[in-house]
Amino acid sequence: MSYNKITSEDLEQLRSFIGDEDRFITKPTVHWDHDQFKTVRAMPDLVLFNP
Repeated sequence: MSYNKITSEDLEQLRSFIGDEDRFITKPTVHWDHDQFKTVRAMPDLVLFNP
């Protein structure tokens, strides 16, 4: 399966829906590189944090 990288246009579109800039993590750390069971690991391009 292949995926496209997130572009600056994609980020602009998402920001039009979610105004809180603190929810956008564009440089994720290893904290975000796995699912809840740690069976799938991949570094995301973007994390939308929901506090």
